[in-house]
Amino acid sequence: QWVLGSQFYNPIKCIDEIAPDAVFVDLCINDPNAPTDLATYRASLVTIGQTILDASIDLIFSVGVPSDPATRPAYSIQNQYRSAVYSVAQQLDVPLIDERTKFVSYEVANSNGWMMDDIHPNNVGYPIRANLRRDFIRAVA
Repeated sequence: QWVLGSQFYNPIKCIDEIAPDAVFVDLCINDPNAPTDLATYRASLVTIGQTILDASIDLIFSVGVPSDPATRPAYSIQNQYRSAVYSVAQQLDVPLIDERTKFVSYEVANSNGWMMDDIHPNNVGYPIRANLRRDFIRAVA
């Protein structure tokens, strides 16, 4: 859905206009919940990632925060999408940030006060996500 859509926020359409040095691709929260077909999801990640790399832009994949398995897909399904991101990152030989190293599970993140709803972090959780990226940049700079 991210590759073929006509949305203004389509990541492939904006690469030439923005011309960044690096791009964090973080498409792992909504897709398991839609659900986006897993093969389509993986193929879209490859297309997006390869387009970024072909433009000589550094690419970093990210695995998003876990959703509430009581109201959203079970962790076993969420983990299939997480595994797809890992697989594509390995295929394209690019780094990956797994936000679950910090958020652990929905239950942990929610009990820490980091979640706005059953999918998205809140004003405390989003800075944690940003800090994971900051720490990554500091580590490789």
